[in-house]
Formats: sequence, C-alpha cells, structure tokens
Amino acid sequence: MTASVRASSSDDLNPRPHKRLRHEFLESPNVAPCSGDQSHLHESSSSSLRRLPPATLLLSLPTLLVHPKNHKMHLQSLSYARHALKRCLALPSLEPVEECRAWAGLAELGMMWLDTGAEGLALDEVETALTKA
Repeated sequence: MTASVRASSSDDLNPRPHKRLRHEFLESPNVAPCSGDQSHLHESSSSSLRRLPPATLLLSLPTLLVHPKNHKMHLQSLSYARHALKRCLALPSLEPVEECRAWAGLAELGMMWLDTGAEGLALDEVETALTKA
C-alpha cells in the first residue's frame, strides 16, 4: 500500500532541489594555490583594477562609517565621516557635483549630530553646509 501512495519523483509537484555541486577552490582560473609564488597573481589583478579617485573614496566613506543611533560608537563614526567630507572639500580639483554631494553630506551629518544632543558641532556649520549644498 505504501508503494501506491508514494508518487514517483518525476510525478512530484514539489520536488526537492538538487544538491549544489561542490566546486574545488583551486579549479578557478583566477586563483593561485596558497603556497608558492603569487607574484603573477598580484600583477594580473592590479592591471585589471583601477584606483578610485580620492573624491569618490572620500564621498563614499560616510556610508561605510556611520553607525546606527543606538550604537555606542555613533558619535565617533559621525566625527570620522565629517572629517572625510571636509577632506573631500579641501581637494584642489573637485567637480561641482562632488562638491555638492560633500556639502549635502556635511549638512546631513550635522543634523544627525544635532539630533543626538551632543556638544562639539556649531549650528552655523550646519547652516553653511545647507546653504552651499
């Protein structure tokens, strides 16, 4: 009776997924073995990678640095992000779009700082960033 109740695997309406195939780490053409000379790997990967422009890197840092409000390092992360944006504004050849993004980021960080109620940030600095953004 159990044989008649059980449907064959081809007739199953909700079949189990197949197991993933295990790929060997060393079979990848871009990965060198862990032991031995890896200088050729460094040369090939550095030629395919581009350096980020300093403005792009500094404008991206606040999104990586800022912690949530309830984190114990929230104020410190805001301070580091603010420093990165100020360094970006100090760059000599800054595109107008990048400058606008930096000022808008400074204004946003300033409002986040003021929202915490902490000291150390002047209100006029936030107002300056808002007028320039």
